[in-house]
Amino acid sequence: MLKASTGYDCVGCGGQRAVHELLHFRLKSALDHNALFVLSIPLLVYYIFYSLRRFIYGIPSPNSFWYSSKFGIFYIILVLLFLVLRNINIFPFKVLNSIW
Repeated sequence: MLKASTGYDCVGCGGQRAVHELLHFRLKSALDHNALFVLSIPLLVYYIFYSLRRFIYGIPSPNSFWYSSKFGIFYIILVLLFLVLRNINIFPFKVLNSIW
């Protein structure tokens, strides 16, 4: 809806196309559609694995940066930065916008 109303790409724009490309083993094309989404998949798998481990077996959460509130704040900043950078019409982002 953001793209339809403003003409700007949102953070999730291209996510479904990226999933389609990943299911067909085309990583480069998936990264072209939505790089943040593709690069976030390993983090999501990590979080789900340790959350299920904690839920099923009662094993405490790991004390790592990837599972901390600091990483959550860092990731939110990264998402906002991605939102801004993917809509800038200057080089090198203009080239990436033509791909997306």
